Amino acid sequence: MRTIIHVAQDAIRRNTRDGTDEPAIIVRRGSKPSRHNSVEIRSATGELVGTFKYQPHDPLSCGARVWLQLEDGFNAAPV
Repeated sequence: MRTIIHVAQDAIRRNTRDGTDEPAIIVRRGSKPSRHNSVEIRSATGELVGTFKYQPHDPLSCGARVWLQLEDGFNAAPV
């Protein structure tokens, strides 16, 4: 079954405007969506590869509120 992770920009805008904490990361497995503030990405062997993080009130110094943080030993390459 395919899993899709995407970001709900409307939730980010609402949280920024209203000071709320609505989860903005949506995980879809099949037709079942669920919302989260943090999602771990694991390899087929269960090893943690990285984590999608949403921190509406504690962004990175560049201003990012959502990011993918990879564990040591894993790299990202453009495709």
